[in-house]
Amino acid sequence: DWTYSLVIPSTHPLCQGQPIDTYRSIHEAMVDAMGQQGVNAALNLSAQEDITPGVCFNKPELYDVVLKNFPTKVSGAAQKRTKLGFLMQGSIWKPTVASLEWNRFYNDFIFEIAKIAEAEIAYQSWPHWNASEEDQLVEQFDSEEWNCRR
Repeated sequence: DWTYSLVIPSTHPLCQGQPIDTYRSIHEAMVDAMGQQGVNAALNLSAQEDITPGVCFNKPELYDVVLKNFPTKVSGAAQKRTKLGFLMQGSIWKPTVASLEWNRFYNDFIFEIAKIAEAEIAYQSWPHWNASEEDQLVEQFDSEEWNCRR
């Protein structure tokens, strides 16, 4: 999978609408970014009659990304909203879009997200930690306490 996370503060216009509207907008940006490399993707526009959520990539939900003319689910996501804003976390099932050049897609997707968020793009390098900081992070996020908490 190729995964992503977006964190949007409650003061941003994207946070003012309904969750389904944000879901659709983000996935439209993804479809546009994929289309720049010739991937024939679209939004799934049919709502399932069964209200039970699908198991990840078993079936496309409303506004998931699918391949046109072939209802294979390409991407889906979930949102967590609080009074402070929301987190949207999603993934793309890479075998469905094997032709994508992922570094280019990354940049195109950021550009498309920036358009809907009305934001300027400011690239920053990935953070690098010294060995003790890295050990501390591994210890925290690899711990049973962290991974089993609710």
